[in-house]
Amino acid sequence: MEITPGFKSGVGCTRLQRTHSHLTITGRGTETETACRRCDECDLETLAHVLNHLKGRSRGWQFRHNSISDRLKKALLFAGCILISENQTIGPGGQRPDLVFRKGNQVFIIDVTCPFENRVEAFTEARNLKLEKYAPLIPLFSSMGLNATIIPIPVGTL
Repeated sequence: MEITPGFKSGVGCTRLQRTHSHLTITGRGTETETACRRCDECDLETLAHVLNHLKGRSRGWQFRHNSISDRLKKALLFAGCILISENQTIGPGGQRPDLVFRKGNQVFIIDVTCPFENRVEAFTEARNLKLEKYAPLIPLFSSMGLNATIIPIPVGTL
């Protein structure tokens, strides 16, 4: 890292010599090393890898996920919903949604996901993956005379 004087304000600013992919941004030289500096599992260190997949950082994104799930749980309990399961395996397929609530004959299958939002489609893809993943639970609840709705909640990493 190189410290250089600020532009017109006189305040120092930091110019990073390395980005997430190890390439210099100052234009002075190039580096070809692209493997993750923190783990042995990734050949290409990207911002998405560091924020969402790096095992050393998992505590942060798990805390974010669990905080959102806990807030939803409190709000739905306050609204008169009954908690059927929280982070438990349901059905023969082994699906494990974050929350399953019931209100009357309605069942809400809720799963929070924190995709890396590098493009608009990231949220749509995350939502569709959750809908596909929990679709086998709808017939299970229908056989009990309940109307099931899958509610995926994608929340960005940043």
